[in-house]
Amino acid sequence: FNIFYFLPKVIIFVTILMIFAFFSLQLIYNVRRVAMKTYPFVLILIRLYTLLLVILTGWLAVLVFKPLFLNTPIIIAENTSILSTNPSTVSPKLLATIATGKNLFKVNCASCHNKNMKADMIGPALAGVRERWSDYPITDLYNWVKNSSKLVEEGHPRAVAISKEWNRSPMTSFNTMTDEDVAAILTYIESVK
Repeated sequence: FNIFYFLPKVIIFVTILMIFAFFSLQLIYNVRRVAMKTYPFVLILIRLYTLLLVILTGWLAVLVFKPLFLNTPIIIAENTSILSTNPSTVSPKLLATIATGKNLFKVNCASCHNKNMKADMIGPALAGVRERWSDYPITDLYNWVKNSSKLVEEGHPRAVAISKEWNRSPMTSFNTMTDEDVAAILTYIESVK
């Protein structure tokens, strides 16, 4: 919850509501004072106007506060957020992919890779992993995640370099993972800021 995100919208809403209420109450008071003496049917109009005021206030509240909650930056994990600076542009499909990736990361990767993605742990930091593999087809990265030993045995240049850098410590094989699972994990990794 970021107060600086909500505060300007709340101030605008309250200001508009106060101005609207002030003039409405002033009008109701003046019309009612005159109407009570001469035109009793105007009291019915005043009640209708008051009802309209309540409906418009509710509509205005929904109009102002609904986007506040819809556009709130969605927190994925501690000190992390979605890649987009404008969360309203994040599709529900991307959010679902990130949530799936987060769960898969926790179950399969978090024991060796740091959750902040920037610091090494038992395994290397994962921030920027797609960029480090960008010279090769994305399927090579998927295959690395699923079975790194096999890729090293085949002599893949990037796989061999990582293996040497990490003293030939093999990464756990995840042969049951699909390409979609690996893609979801990578999307989650990119979402961590």
